[in-house]
Amino acid sequence: MSSETKTDPRPARGLGFKLLIVAGCLMILFAIMVYCFFLLLLGVVYPFRVGYHLLAGWYLYLQRAGNSLSRSPTQIVWCVVMIVLMSAVLHLLLKRGYRLRFQSENSSAVWQPRWTCTILALLLLLLGSSFAVTELTQQVWALATSQERISFAFDSQGDWKREQSGDQLAELGLALHSYQDVYGHFPAGGTFDQTGQPQHSWLTHLLPFLGEERLYRQIDLDQPWSADVNRSPFQQPLYYCLNPGLRETYRGGAEGEPTSAGYQPAQYAANSHVMNANAAPGFQEISDGSSNTLLAGEVNAQFKAWGDPTNFRDPTRGINADPHGFGGPFQGGAQFLMVDGSVRFINENIDPAILKALATPDGGEPVGEY
Repeated sequence: MSSETKTDPRPARGLGFKLLIVAGCLMILFAIMVYCFFLLLLGVVYPFRVGYHLLAGWYLYLQRAGNSLSRSPTQIVWCVVMIVLMSAVLHLLLKRGYRLRFQSENSSAVWQPRWTCTILALLLLLLGSSFAVTELTQQVWALATSQERISFAFDSQGDWKREQSGDQLAELGLALHSYQDVYGHFPAGGTFDQTGQPQHSWLTHLLPFLGEERLYRQIDLDQPWSADVNRSPFQQPLYYCLNPGLRETYRGGAEGEPTSAGYQPAQYAANSHVMNANAAPGFQEISDGSSNTLLAGEVNAQFKAWGDPTNFRDPTRGINADPHGFGGPFQGGAQFLMVDGSVRFINENIDPAILKALATPDGGEPVGEY
């Protein structure tokens, strides 16, 4: 009888099966990547935006909420101390409860500190998930309440830019609502001192609510926006103010634009009937209804710097009818932010009477179909 050990072929078959599974997974992953690539080429960005807000929504929400709160070193120290104390108390309670439950059965049973850390990490994960859901809900609500409903396919690159511009207006709307929640009114379209000297714009006061706390702190609010000490902050482009549908490169010094070199433009402006010079109304002063009143909108000519206190316009000039009025880069009209936070595309051929009714916050005019 031979003492040689026969070779078992099963490990080879097992290895081949594993390689087959790995190859199949790689093919599926490659197919998903190709599919996502073609979705992006078609302008289908909403699924990716959902994923982004699910992953980073907790950070975006905390950033926006944190910027609306006042912070001091003392408050931060007390917050850290309270967190440490709460963690210590939680560990002691869990340790005592574990000992009462299991030590009678096993004298060596001891609650481990790493278990407390694991529970705390899970609690933080749940907290972050709740923030992510809140952020995603706000984004979906902003899209769902706009005139252009959520779409999963677009005809051209221009449609994607139009949708992106609407999202930026919605972000401005969220910031304006956060400002209203804190101060009880919207920011003034522009602040002016007693001599009529321009000071600062509505966008400047909105910076802390747009996640631009660091930029806001660089601005000396006691000096006019055009003062030399404030030149550097206002030379920085503000993402929320640049319409992706406008291809033109901003050049300081052109007609109707700031002459000081380097000031960055705002391609959105406030409705002068709501936010004007030193005029900062609250919800209670908008008697025509928040869904029937324009708050801000797209502009496509005669840009002002985003720090300019005169960055507000009169919608009754018409849409795409006056370079000093409102107008969009997209054919047929312009997008507007309503007081309720929704974004609507308004046709340039709208009845002037209806446009006037939408522009005034307390005119009492009837608003029909538009």
